[in-house]
Amino acid sequence: MARVMVFVEDDCFACGRILSQLDVFRRAHPQIDLEVYNRSRDRGQFEKYKVYAVPAIFINESLTSYGGLTESEFSKFFQVETNHHNHKEIAVENKNVGRGVLAGLLGTAVMTILMLMGPLMGLPDMNIGRMLGGFMGIPEALGWVAHFMIGTALALIYVYIFAARLPGGTLIRGALYGLIPWFVSQVLVNPMMGAGVFASNAPAPFMVVMGSLMGHLIYGAVVGGVYGSGSSNRLLSEAG
Repeated sequence: MARVMVFVEDDCFACGRILSQLDVFRRAHPQIDLEVYNRSRDRGQFEKYKVYAVPAIFINESLTSYGGLTESEFSKFFQVETNHHNHKEIAVENKNVGRGVLAGLLGTAVMTILMLMGPLMGLPDMNIGRMLGGFMGIPEALGWVAHFMIGTALALIYVYIFAARLPGGTLIRGALYGLIPWFVSQVLVNPMMGAGVFASNAPAPFMVVMGSLMGHLIYGAVVGGVYGSGSSNRLLSEAG
């Protein structure tokens, strides 16, 4: 009998999603022994198993996943063959592309507003549309189009690669993801546009870097928050 321990905390969307998914499995297959520990009341168990992020899933005392289970992990640990039917049940994660696009557009819009308001907060002028247009040799309006297309593409990368793998709630996962495009912009994009690594050629490098960091963290948090419930799981039966 498989013993499954799930470590969760309140106000964690991914925790609720995983619990619902495992509950379906437990009802269909009673041999799965599911134990749930909440950080607010089971701190001793969190310390015993050294759990630092949720949801954390242990199977037979062995840590299986932080932040949820991917399709391949479910296939590995939860494939069940019935005694009377040669069927396999697996959990398949649905990617909500439409919500991912919406998350990218909204995240880019919020980030853009923040950067345009930068000079009011003492930050350098960061007109991304004008900068991209000049770099690409296109009108500023098309620079803005390119800016939103890049933001949407980055959001879809989050949906397909990082959403189910990063720890924490939806906002935290998104903000953590925002660090990736921020770092890439500092070491690749900035030099390509003449600003130097970490804006070393800019008049105020520290302010430029910090303004970009703030913008990308907020972008990521918005993407993570908006996408949130866009990823769901369903059970499929396959003939073996």
